[in-house]
Amino acid sequence: MLLRIRVRLPDRPGSLGKVARILGAAGADVAQMAVLERDNGR
Repeated sequence: MLLRIRVRLPDRPGSLGKVARILGAAGADVAQMAVLERDNGR
């Protein structure tokens, strides 16, 4: 099953890593990632 997930994260080291760790623990495989916007430190 292919799902698209959009998240909004603070622009800090480790923010994306936390999301990836949670997805990995759930058995998900990240196939692609794109930064859509960057605004005011997010």
